Amino acid sequence: MKKNKQFSLIVGFLVVIFLCNGTVFASNETNSTKTGATIIAEVRYRLNETTPSYWADSELLIHVNNAIRDIIAISGCSEVSIRQILSSGTSEYSITVNYIGVNDVIYQGGETSFKTLTKGQRSQVGRVEGVFDEPEYYYIAPEKVGIYPLKDNENVTVTGNTIYIYIKPYQPDITIDDLIPLPACYNEAVINYVLWRAFPKRNQREESEYNRQEYINNLGICINLDKTPEEIWRIIKPSAGEKTQ
Repeated sequence: MKKNKQFSLIVGFLVVIFLCNGTVFASNETNSTKTGATIIAEVRYRLNETTPSYWADSELLIHVNNAIRDIIAISGCSEVSIRQILSSGTSEYSITVNYIGVNDVIYQGGETSFKTLTKGQRSQVGRVEGVFDEPEYYYIAPEKVGIYPLKDNENVTVTGNTIYIYIKPYQPDITIDDLIPLPACYNEAVINYVLWRAFPKRNQREESEYNRQEYINNLGICINLDKTPEEIWRIIKPSAGEKTQ
């Protein structure tokens, strides 16, 4: 699921140098200062329930955790980079942390030479026509990323160079006292998601649908996509046979 997230060479260079092997939040956004308890309190205010009676804290916390994972999967706002040194004869490299998707792969051919690889397919390995001095493509395999074409020749030595694999990490459940592990921009989207899932328990379908739409709208604002709410929803929940962009 790709969200039109593009890396310029300058941005890629800065990320590699300063943030390699760390968690990254997009667009220099401030991290959320709200806890699970704060979000639940705001949700209860909108549910017109000041103390737990109809919805238990544990029930709402389940929705909070599902919201966090959904937002990370859709937006790619939380990112971890994995640095791999290329070895002769090795085309696939392991992803060593729990993750839910790959955002990008950047190839470093020299001290300051960075290039974002194009996503390809494993079935195209060895079938790409043309003369290549460097890898141009990557593919995703179970718990691995492969790159191609990959070979040393008389002009370029690929062995010893580097790739940086940018992944969307799997987010474990937070507790009610933990901070929301997202940029602050997504606080409202988390609340909308929880309300969307909570209202049907009391058969308040209109309120649920309203918050579903608000969730889409707020995601669109934070992701900074130039799309209508309907287009964003098609990215979030594509119909059968429809591929995300």
